[in-house]
Amino acid sequence: MANTIKIKRPSAYDSASDPSGLVYGELAWANGNSKFFVGKQTDGGGTVVAYHLPTLRDLSAGDGLDITSPTNGAGAVSLSLDLKSSGGLKIDSTEVCVEPANFAGDGLKDDGSDNLAVEPADFAGDGLKDDGSDNLAIEPSDFAGAGLEDDGSDNLRIAAAAAGTGLSGGAGSALSVDYGPSAGNAAQGNTTISVTGTANEVDITGTTAQALGGGPSYTIGLPSDVTVGNDLVVTGDLTVHGSTVTVNSSIVTIDDPIFTLGGDTAPGSEDSKDRGIEYRHYDGSAKIGFFGMDDSDSKFKYIPDATNTSEVFAGSVGSSEWNDLEAASLTNATLSNCTIDAGTY
Repeated sequence: MANTIKIKRPSAYDSASDPSGLVYGELAWANGNSKFFVGKQTDGGGTVVAYHLPTLRDLSAGDGLDITSPTNGAGAVSLSLDLKSSGGLKIDSTEVCVEPANFAGDGLKDDGSDNLAVEPADFAGDGLKDDGSDNLAIEPSDFAGAGLEDDGSDNLRIAAAAAGTGLSGGAGSALSVDYGPSAGNAAQGNTTISVTGTANEVDITGTTAQALGGGPSYTIGLPSDVTVGNDLVVTGDLTVHGSTVTVNSSIVTIDDPIFTLGGDTAPGSEDSKDRGIEYRHYDGSAKIGFFGMDDSDSKFKYIPDATNTSEVFAGSVGSSEWNDLEAASLTNATLSNCTIDAGTY
């Protein structure tokens, strides 16, 4: 009689529980789920776990797969594809193929043999159309108003309406630029422009006439001698560095109550020049008058007929009339019709 060796197994034949307490190298069988185990040592300390030897029966359904396992482990494991109904695929007999119906409205259709073909009708209004053979062709009418038109053979061309201000052509003719002096016309690259400044008001430097195509360049600024044709308002300070300031005005108003003559800084030496006002008047002939300080004797003088030699005035002093005169002393004075009051005590 032959010998029979039985490995460790559950007490109930249909139990699917994993074995426990296996020693290193010991075998076990779980009949309920058809799993085979062996005791596996995991470290040097003698730790042993029940290690399952995987088979196809261990597969589980996942994305796109269905699985059918036999009852109690009897029979084969069955795998099948799990296709989404609207995913664009289907199973034709034993093969996976395209489902054209799922692409309806997306520019594709069934060609009658379960193959995908272009559906020209889905492109209506997008500048395309069916050429009559299920092929896409340009629909020129969709470009009406956009500067394009049908050339009569379903080809696009530039419409005559595309030509506007400064352009000509279209409708089968090439566009061309309209050059000329009229408003809206373009200026040719060799057209020159001239910029001229008003004399003594604006200076223009650079070639007077320059071609547009060369990128004209001008520098505009004030000339050395400036003439202002109308009013000039200076909101800040006005500083004039020069030898002569001439004001040809019938009325001059100055807010400053004190005039400073003889410079804007303290003098450092004697210049022997008088200080005062020179004026013009007519007395039988044109005269120069002066009133101010005579630098030679530091006296205030009025000279109605004066000679100005380098800001030093000469001439006979004139007369003056005063209502009251207070003087510390009188020298070489001739009194007429005067009342001398010695005061009281």
